Amino acid sequence: MFGFLPLSGDGYYIYIESSSGLPRDKARLLSPPMKGKQCMTFYYNFYGTTMSCVVVYIQSADGTEKVVWIKSGHWGDRWIKTQIEMSDEKDDYRIIVEGIKGSLYFGDAALDEFRFTNGSCKQDLPVFYVVSTRIENNEIYRVHSLPAHDEWQHVFAFTANQSRRSDNDTMLFIYPPSRTGNRIISTALYLNNSEHFPSDFFITARNEATTDIFEVTLNSNFSNKITISNRSADCCPMVWTTAIPVFLLPESTKSCYPGWKAVGPSCLRFFVDTRRTWDGARASCRKLGGDLAVLKKSEPFITDLIKLITSMTNSETDFFVGFRRTSFKFEADTWMWNDGKRVDGDQWKSGYPLNGDEKSCGALSNDDMKLLNLDCTNMNGFICESYEGMFTSF
Repeated sequence: MFGFLPLSGDGYYIYIESSSGLPRDKARLLSPPMKGKQCMTFYYNFYGTTMSCVVVYIQSADGTEKVVWIKSGHWGDRWIKTQIEMSDEKDDYRIIVEGIKGSLYFGDAALDEFRFTNGSCKQDLPVFYVVSTRIENNEIYRVHSLPAHDEWQHVFAFTANQSRRSDNDTMLFIYPPSRTGNRIISTALYLNNSEHFPSDFFITARNEATTDIFEVTLNSNFSNKITISNRSADCCPMVWTTAIPVFLLPESTKSCYPGWKAVGPSCLRFFVDTRRTWDGARASCRKLGGDLAVLKKSEPFITDLIKLITSMTNSETDFFVGFRRTSFKFEADTWMWNDGKRVDGDQWKSGYPLNGDEKSCGALSNDDMKLLNLDCTNMNGFICESYEGMFTSF
C-alpha cells in the first residue's frame, strides 16, 4: 500500500495494511538486478502493539534467498534510519523487501526514503541491552536496543555487527521475551507465529575481540536467562547453555543500584509505559527511595540525558519531572524545583510556560528535552532521581 505524509514532506511511503487480510499474509517488492557492494539506506516506522514483520533478502542469480535484515515489534511513532550492506557478489543479484502481516490491525509497518550508494555503509555498531524483570517467581530476560526502563533492570550491554563480513559469520535472531523456555537468541528464523516474530538480529563471529555470553535454558516452565557466566551449567541438572560471541561493553565503576541509570552525576529511573499523575509519579519515586528528578544544566548531564531518551524510540510520552508552580505571599507565582531552586527561563520549551491554574506541574518534552508545564492530572511517564546517588564498584 502507499500512503501520504512521508518523511521528506512530499511523495509517498509504503506500508503494510494490517486492518484487512489474514495474519502472516505477505507482500514483496523486488529490485532490478544489481551488482557489486551496495549500501542500502531507508527509514522505517513501526508503530503498533501487533506489529507486522519486515524482512530484507538478497536473491542470488540462481534464485536462492538470504536474509540480510529483519525487524518487528513496536518502535514508536517515529522514523528510524537503518542501513544494510550488501556483500560483493560475482553475479547479478536482487533485493527483496517482504512484509508479513501481524496478528491484528495495530501493525501498519511503513518504509520510506530508499537509497543505494556504492561501497560500504558507515554507521556505528548498534548497542543491545540485556535487561530483566521478575514476574511472580519467574525472572524474564529481554535483549533489545532500548535501555532498561519501567520495571526492567539493566544486566549488561553488548555491541555486534549487523552486516556479514565473511562466510563464517552467523546471523542470530532476537525474539521477544518468553515465560516458557523459548529461545531468546537463535540461529533459526521462525516466521510461522505472527505474535512472536523476531524483533531484531545481529551478526556474530568468534575472534580475539569477542567475549562469550550465554543463553541458559532451565526447563519449559521458566524463561531462558542471558548471562555473562556459564556457572548455571555447573550447579543444576537439566540445564542447556549456548555460547554467543559478542563485543561486551564494560560497565562503569561509577554505578547505580539495579533499575537506576547513571546520567551525569545522578542516578535516574525512567518510566515510559507506566503512566501517573504528577502527584502519583512523585509518590512512586518516593517509594523507590527518591523523588521526581531535578534536571541539571551541566553539559555532560544534558548530553547523557538526550542520548538516553533518544535511544528510547518508543517513548511517546512527555515525562513528569521535579518542579511545579509555587505561590509566595506578596509575590508572583514562581516555578520551583523540588530542591528549592528556581527554574531558569532558558530551560523552557518555546511558548512555555502556558497560562492556566490547572497547568501547574513540570514535565520534560520528549522531542527537544525542554521543559513544559502540564495539567497535574495528566497521565504521563516520569523520571525519578535516587537519593542514594552513585557508588564506586571494584
